[in-house]
Amino acid sequence: MKKILALLIAAVTLVSLSACKEDEKSTSGETTPTTTVADTTATETTEPPVTTLAETEPPEDKVYTLTFVGDCTLGTAPSKMSYSKCFINLVKNNNYEYPFASVSEYFRNDDCTFINLESVLANSGKPEDKKFTFRGPVDFVNIMTGSSVEVANLANNHTYDFGAPGYKSTIDTLQANNVTYIEKNGYALYTTESGLTIGMYGINFDLDESDMKKDIALLKDAGAEIIVAAVHWGIEKSYTQNSEQISIGHKLIDAGVDIVWGHHPHVLQPVEEYNGGIIYYSTANFSFGGNHNPPDKDTAVFSQTVIETPDGKFKLGELTVIPCRVSSKTSYNDFQPTPYTVDSEAYKRTMNKIFPKSK
Repeated sequence: MKKILALLIAAVTLVSLSACKEDEKSTSGETTPTTTVADTTATETTEPPVTTLAETEPPEDKVYTLTFVGDCTLGTAPSKMSYSKCFINLVKNNNYEYPFASVSEYFRNDDCTFINLESVLANSGKPEDKKFTFRGPVDFVNIMTGSSVEVANLANNHTYDFGAPGYKSTIDTLQANNVTYIEKNGYALYTTESGLTIGMYGINFDLDESDMKKDIALLKDAGAEIIVAAVHWGIEKSYTQNSEQISIGHKLIDAGVDIVWGHHPHVLQPVEEYNGGIIYYSTANFSFGGNHNPPDKDTAVFSQTVIETPDGKFKLGELTVIPCRVSSKTSYNDFQPTPYTVDSEAYKRTMNKIFPKSK
């Protein structure tokens, strides 16, 4: 009996040992990880992280373009309104885009266009007792809005040609059509669709230096990133700036103005770079309804770039000048400024008025 019991115990022991070994195999299989190709690649890679091109390139400057032209008389003298080829009738017989049709590409492809508006926008009125008075109907504001003109200067000697009522009509019309305007000894702000905030200040011959400095400071405090001074000055038909223009221009730049935009002489005068700013002493006539055949028809489009650096600072960039004739015709003025052919004699002549050759 003991022998049988011993044999049974031995058999049970063998079965138990065999089961333990099977369990060990099973347990060993569950705890040994299976390493796939993907796991090996992921854990063994030593390649550096990929850097995109955008991360390696430095931030770029942002460039804005401002366009300046000279005297625009979008109207006619009362005594000549019956003429078939006066400014008013030519526009009415064509369309609002007519005056700037040959240069509108420059106006539309910039960030802001400035004209010197030398006429009243009013449907009627009594002219002042002076030699030359000019008026166009209020719907002629569409000449500006239809050709992408954003700013009109009123700091000149023709905006009161029809007295205070005519001036008020002009202001009301510009306001109603979202055209920014510059007044004498006044300041204004305009922010372009591209985000540049332009401060503007107007002078009609007389400079009040104290007020000017105060207003320039106010423009800067109001957020102006670049400042333009529209200045009506100089001597008619003179191709050279006088000492007063030079003095006023320099004072404006020294006070914080970046661009001095001059008009009134009806002809072109030189450009001067001064103390980080620039002075266009005279931008001449442009679409000028006040003269049917001016002896000098040379004019230009002044295209000025402004650079915003990555650190948020602003400075002037390049000036590009497009020489033009005030008319598409050579024998008379049809009030449609037209670019000259590049490198033609007229082109070179015009450029030499703006950038005189050293003698």
